[in-house]
Amino acid sequence: MDQYTTNILTIILLMVFSVMIIPAQLLCGDKNTIPDPDAELRYFMLYKDSYIQQKNVLSNKSTSVPKRKIPAIGILLSAAVPGTGEMYAGSYIKGAVFLGLEMFLWWKYAGFREKGFDIEEKYEAFADEHWDSTRWSQEYDPDTDPSTHNLPETKTQQYYEMIGKYDQFQAGWDNQENRDTYMTMRLNSNNEFEKASTCAMLTLANHVFSALDAAWTIRGVNRKVESQIRMSYRKVHGWDVPFVSLRARW
Repeated sequence: MDQYTTNILTIILLMVFSVMIIPAQLLCGDKNTIPDPDAELRYFMLYKDSYIQQKNVLSNKSTSVPKRKIPAIGILLSAAVPGTGEMYAGSYIKGAVFLGLEMFLWWKYAGFREKGFDIEEKYEAFADEHWDSTRWSQEYDPDTDPSTHNLPETKTQQYYEMIGKYDQFQAGWDNQENRDTYMTMRLNSNNEFEKASTCAMLTLANHVFSALDAAWTIRGVNRKVESQIRMSYRKVHGWDVPFVSLRARW
């Protein structure tokens, strides 16, 4: 083998050795390996559009919970109109429940009172037809049934109560059956008025409970974590690196 051939073989072996050794060093992550100085530039140019778009969207983007509520305002609102304090706190479903209950109670209150007055008019007309003061004064015997009550001269509420309630005025009725019917009518009227009174008490309770619930709801809202998330970029070795910050307050 001449000298020329020997030199050619030597060059070929060196090239093969270089191809095998250099990639092995790169794969093994040799810390002494010097990176390509243009690799970062080529990578940036390749993903430049996506990088700029993400930076514009995320930069300085923040989300935060609503501002703190004032409990006194919620209490006053619900005390005046049940449900409005809950709505002020952002609890619209509970606010609608309290407000709907308030409207329902007032509707029933008006209905019970109207029905009570209707029955009252009927039993007063019934009494005028079947009870007579002249008949009572003629047939009443104070010796057998001593007088304990003085009947009003005008037809007031007390007048209509006494002629049916006390046996002293039994003689004024045309018969016992009509007196019993009259007493039943008065009882039904009073029951309707009692239902109306119950509705009025429930509306008052609704105001109180709504005010307390508004205060509790606002307290819960204010105790939630007030958070703020912000995406920003900082320079690190000449590169804009994204950072996420979280701020919380109880």
